[in-house]
Amino acid sequence: MKKIVSPAAKGRDPVLTELLARIGRREKIISVRGLEGAGRAFLMALLHRQLKRPVLVITPTEKESRQLYRDLVFFAGEEQIFLYPPWEVVSTDLFAWQREVELSRSEGLCRLLAGEPMLTVAPVKALLQKAPSREVVAAYCRRICLGEFLDRDELILNLLQGGYHRVTLVEGKGEFAVRGNVLDLYPPPAPCPLRLEFVGDEIESIRRFDSNSQRSQQEIDEFLLTPAREVIMTEARQALGIQHAKRRINELELPRALRDRLVERMANGLTMSINPLLLPLFYDDVAPPGFLLDYFSPEGLLIWDDSPAIARSGEELTNEIDRLLLKARREERFYLEREAHYWPADRPAQEGENFQQLFLDNLDFGRYPEALELRAAPPAGIKSGMEIRDR
Repeated sequence: MKKIVSPAAKGRDPVLTELLARIGRREKIISVRGLEGAGRAFLMALLHRQLKRPVLVITPTEKESRQLYRDLVFFAGEEQIFLYPPWEVVSTDLFAWQREVELSRSEGLCRLLAGEPMLTVAPVKALLQKAPSREVVAAYCRRICLGEFLDRDELILNLLQGGYHRVTLVEGKGEFAVRGNVLDLYPPPAPCPLRLEFVGDEIESIRRFDSNSQRSQQEIDEFLLTPAREVIMTEARQALGIQHAKRRINELELPRALRDRLVERMANGLTMSINPLLLPLFYDDVAPPGFLLDYFSPEGLLIWDDSPAIARSGEELTNEIDRLLLKARREERFYLEREAHYWPADRPAQEGENFQQLFLDNLDFGRYPEALELRAAPPAGIKSGMEIRDR
């Protein structure tokens, strides 16, 4: 049985009241100490419910992100909680891909772009990894409406360029299928797949359908078409990636057979997922890489869950990547430099200044003397005026 945070009959704790007041006044920096374990997740869920604003939580590690996500789902349900994952960009297999991560990242970016009042959790590794530019993703996204006229061949090409896989039956996110005058597709942020019925080039109906039974359900008036990967694979973008790949292979003096196989794989970019190791090859001045915080609403609340540990994790990540790249050089494997995949470690702190920030730290390092520091003692819990009840 799922649990949710809901109002309780008892009075609200004055510490929490003051915290909400500070956030409501949009003070730029607020620090809270004294919370451990699930108490931190409870506070985040409570704030998210009270504020009804986008909330982005940065954690030190992937493991801590997953644990925090589970705690948040327990307290608040999973509808408005999202886990934004990092790529594994240093892989021993150049021709492997990470489809689930690809779909989750695309969904997360599009939901952030839409300004949904959701609570997103991301490890600092995912924050530091380069993403597609906000402008490129926004240019792809479009609302498709009932009664609209669409060239189906152009729509199919658009889906392929956006990373959708063509299948016989749509069962998972990022898939589409065509049968006569019916086109099924499953945009990553959508709660279920969608069925478009055409009369000529006019959309006669848009219905949700069950991916298991394939039965149509309720009709809707419109939906948002979003990409299913981080690169919109136009012909120009594909040619650019191949050009950059050939140049890099020549720089590394790798075997010609590897170049030919890689180029062949990239030439099939409309039908295949892309290894995250290769993503920087598709960036240039026209479509430069983006930063996760570019997608976050300026009205959102940015939470740093143990900022000293986040800083240490950033340093450890840099050292780990450098070790793996050194190994790749010794083994004469294809690789790109760390700067191709990651932003500098100090960028999150710089960009974070554009948002209201809440620091959940256990120790006082005196870095923010102007910020009010609130304490909530773990033995007493949080007398928040909220309670956990069965839904």
